[in-house]
Amino acid sequence: MRLDRRICVIALTCLALAMVGVGCSDERADTAVSIEEFKKLAQSDAFSSSGPDTPEPEWEAYRKDGGIFVRQHKHSPAPNAKPPFDGHTHIYPGNVRRRRISDGWLRGWDNGEFGGGLEWYSLDGTPGYKLSNENVRDFVELEGQMYVLTGFSMGMDTDMDNSEFRKLVSDKVRKLVRNDDTGRWVAKQFVTLPGTPGGFFIDDRGALIIATSAGLVEVWPDARTKLLVPWRRWGTLRPDVTLIGSDGRLCFNSFVMAEGGDTAYIGMEQAVIEITSLQTKPKMRYFIRNIPLSD
Repeated sequence: MRLDRRICVIALTCLALAMVGVGCSDERADTAVSIEEFKKLAQSDAFSSSGPDTPEPEWEAYRKDGGIFVRQHKHSPAPNAKPPFDGHTHIYPGNVRRRRISDGWLRGWDNGEFGGGLEWYSLDGTPGYKLSNENVRDFVELEGQMYVLTGFSMGMDTDMDNSEFRKLVSDKVRKLVRNDDTGRWVAKQFVTLPGTPGGFFIDDRGALIIATSAGLVEVWPDARTKLLVPWRRWGTLRPDVTLIGSDGRLCFNSFVMAEGGDTAYIGMEQAVIEITSLQTKPKMRYFIRNIPLSD
């Protein structure tokens, strides 16, 4: 019997060590680097992968303690704990955004051409009602008010952005307001965006800056908008080349501004985009990095 207990202790110790090892491995995989270090590592000379030995990670830029860092982006259902409901099993989990509000949960999703939606659920996860059928890109809180970014990106090399098709899609910022009479939330039209929203950042002035497929857009709480930096289509996608513009097909996961507000970074697949001289004559550089399996 004494031997059995020892075996159990040894087995549990080994299991604990194995779990710690897995955790350390995951931590190493998620370790962030400064933007300066990322630039040094960005040595790839093309956007497309050259084969199975060069997977195409998606990079996320963020600001912490006054500095800019880069890490691999993970599509997460939400920054909040998952509520006790599942539903809509056809929705890809990475395309779901959830946000806890005063009386329940908001869940939005973006399945591209297969549709999207915005729904309210009660605190216990009981399905409630739908607010919108639009593709939900993300939630953002600005001056205590909740907003939702909606939009649909075809991801195609066409002139659809300049056609009647653009009128049919919903590249918008909607304000979430609770109706005093019914108690239900309503997604009201706030501003229309010139392109599909991606990453966003609230700058030091309190303005919401959104990286859209058409360029950087400034949005104020009073609904004033301004296109700060428009993209030029068919831009050359090579690292360390100074240029302004992109090809309109880029899908951004994050956008962050350095302290001072004159330099910004956009996270996307394979690359981080740096924009300098935002207040005067913006210039853009792409820092492209694929990761060999031996990295």
